[in-house]
Amino acid sequence: MKSYYTPPKNQQFFQNYYRLTPTLRLMGYLAQVITALAEIGISYRLLLASIQEVFPQHAIPAAIVGSVIVTIFLEVGLRKFLPFSFRAILYRRFSGLHLLISIPVLVITVSLIVALAYLSIQGSHEIIRQIAPEPVLLPENSMLSRFEQDRQQIWMVWRGDSVLLEQKYGALERGVEARYRRKMEQNNSYFIRKETELNTLQRRKLEAILEASKRRDERLDQVDQERKAALEQLNLANQAAVFSATDRINQYGGGLAWFTLIAMGVFIFSIGIEEVHRKGSGITEVVIPGHYSFRPGLVDELKWAVENRLNYRLRAKIKEFEALTPLLEEIEVNLKSDHLNPNAIKYYKKTCKQCGKLYQERTTWQIFCCTNCRIAFHESKQDRNYLSNRFYRAREKKLNGMKLSTELFEGVNEE
Repeated sequence: MKSYYTPPKNQQFFQNYYRLTPTLRLMGYLAQVITALAEIGISYRLLLASIQEVFPQHAIPAAIVGSVIVTIFLEVGLRKFLPFSFRAILYRRFSGLHLLISIPVLVITVSLIVALAYLSIQGSHEIIRQIAPEPVLLPENSMLSRFEQDRQQIWMVWRGDSVLLEQKYGALERGVEARYRRKMEQNNSYFIRKETELNTLQRRKLEAILEASKRRDERLDQVDQERKAALEQLNLANQAAVFSATDRINQYGGGLAWFTLIAMGVFIFSIGIEEVHRKGSGITEVVIPGHYSFRPGLVDELKWAVENRLNYRLRAKIKEFEALTPLLEEIEVNLKSDHLNPNAIKYYKKTCKQCGKLYQERTTWQIFCCTNCRIAFHESKQDRNYLSNRFYRAREKKLNGMKLSTELFEGVNEE
């Protein structure tokens, strides 16, 4: 189907804005490219998150294809519906049957604009998030390993101090035992003194161990407090880096979002100005149906041709197979019985059109019982003897040659 625009009727209005519409049309296409990139970004992320849960191995190619299809659907739909929306407003097509078309077109156009705006805004932030560098975060592992080493060192010192204290007071106890051994052999009263000194050593040993444990706990508490303070500082630094990166993403994403919205506005504005220019110039679109515009499609035509061909072939084969089936004599006898249909006689027997006898037809279109009846029927209709096609063509050829020779002879005599 061919379509074209009529020449402008208002030449002055057409000349005033003729140079503007091509530039706006080009800007409209470029604006669609910009918005399409943003839409592909957000639709890809949404589809990838949905498909990855079900088909993780095919998630990426499926998300790419799906995002392209969604973008084409939105952009092509808006490109087609937006001009009709402006025409409905400019030509006030809100009465009669026009109303049943204009209202749905306007609703679909507004829906597509809202969807494009949402995807463009979200897609702009998503694109900036993908291309923006990751925030530099300070690692915790090195710091935690250093504090863990400090704790292990404190425990090693405490174990060493405990061993030294055990050795020290063990030696003192052995010295007391050795000093009182001979005295106790001479006088048992020294046993009480020995026990007293041993108890004193045990008490001192316990106090020394408790003092070492206290120092150990104080050092461990100090290390824990230092680790906690260091972790807080590290988390604050990492949060500041994340907040800074997020602020940059929001800043640049918001700028890109506004840019995509402006691009979409330019696209809508370009189509609107072009339709207003055509309306003011008196330019209308004329559609000329072609020879094949209202005919079935190619697939339907091919299907119909194949179906007819198969029907013709198969039905011809069925008729040929039916004609080759011999008529049994028993059928004529059984036809007189009450349980058979009398109309079946017409199926098995036909009356010759020339002699009136019953005959068994070989094909469904046979109307004569034999060749002689067919020849006799045609001779009675034509009032001449029947000639076959071969003899008829030979006679006609001979007569035409004789006629040509006669004309040539008469022409020579006249000269």
